[in-house]
Amino acid sequence: MRTLLFMLFVTTVETQISTTKDTPHLRSVLPWKAPEDAEIQAPEAFLLYSNRKDIRRVSLDTNNDSLIPLVGVKEAYALDFNVQEMQIYWTDTSLRSINRAFLNGSQIEHLIVVDVPHPDGLAVDWIAKNLYWTDSKHQRIEVARLNGQHRKMLIWRDLWKPRELTVNPVSGHMYWANGGREPTIERADLDGSNRHTMIGNVTRPTGLTIDYSLGLIFWADIENQVIECANLDGTNRRVVASGLPKPFALTQYKDYIYWTDHALNSIYRANKTNGLDQTRIKSHTDDITDILVFHSSRRQEGWNSCARHNGGCSHLCLAKPGKRMVCSCPTHYTLSSTDDQTCNAPRVFMLFSTTTDIRRVLFNSSDNLEVVLPVRGLTDVVFQVRYLVGRVFCNRYFFPHKPIKKLILIIFDPFQTNVLYQ
Repeated sequence: MRTLLFMLFVTTVETQISTTKDTPHLRSVLPWKAPEDAEIQAPEAFLLYSNRKDIRRVSLDTNNDSLIPLVGVKEAYALDFNVQEMQIYWTDTSLRSINRAFLNGSQIEHLIVVDVPHPDGLAVDWIAKNLYWTDSKHQRIEVARLNGQHRKMLIWRDLWKPRELTVNPVSGHMYWANGGREPTIERADLDGSNRHTMIGNVTRPTGLTIDYSLGLIFWADIENQVIECANLDGTNRRVVASGLPKPFALTQYKDYIYWTDHALNSIYRANKTNGLDQTRIKSHTDDITDILVFHSSRRQEGWNSCARHNGGCSHLCLAKPGKRMVCSCPTHYTLSSTDDQTCNAPRVFMLFSTTTDIRRVLFNSSDNLEVVLPVRGLTDVVFQVRYLVGRVFCNRYFFPHKPIKKLILIIFDPFQTNVLYQ
């Protein structure tokens, strides 16, 4: 059970960690870059897959694979990409992080590194430039900008081990697979509203992928040994391929579906309409966790109302069906009632610490959401505390001269405007 080491009640106080003015995220870039003359080029389309220890690409023409030279990968899991910037995104369940880099392995960025104990699913809204992910341990779905800023919890009630996740930025929907006793595939608007169960009677759904041209969603079911599809509203469900030993990761491109089989340690391809013409395109592939086709045609796939100037929103623009959109705010921030576009920081909140982090909760909210402040490993903490007393506005900065290994106590003294720590 979590041990609370201190509690601090703050009124009309703004607290910041580091030099950001954002909600919990921490962004770091490795101290090296690709040479200026290094070109980031990609063929029309190729397979991209993760097998925990690394991320690799496979030619759709020759079936030859090559390693993407990423430094520091421990346990790569979910994948997606942003073709406009020629970047790949991945989760690392060992490092507990969400990351991105260019296709040549350069400029690795650790976008989300705080409070993501098991990021299973990952999806890029390439139009609104938002990043969605699931966390099966916290049992929630979150969103942030593609650079990791403006992090927001979208769905956290009545979720059971959400894993696979995919988005349709054009229609304004997201889809995810729930595990647990009653597995389902659900759909909601990209702002988390209008949630409902779309597909039931599944045992272990994985590999959710969308065929944007035909308006279909595909998924694999490990226990039932099938690949199925349905319309994007859940109607017209049918089996595409059956009798598959252990299908897991799945993707679709043009006339084909591609999937991995954990029993056969291979990648296969088949016709997406009838499952025929099954071909093994790669063997001896151990424990592949995700697969997708990186293709430049995604540049032309669709439009939504967040495409221009972030929809006029100060933080998050989230697409909705019917070419609509809503402005949204990071967790604990509130949308201004005057323009419905600008987010305001919380003014009344409580901070408390555990043995590993510092958290914030609001008193005037029914959600009871805890936000972990972006302090990684409790080292190099920088506090900026502001306190308003009458007409006197005081600023004090707290810069520890050495890393804090174990933060025991923080006390804010509003009268002397000091911060004490142990």
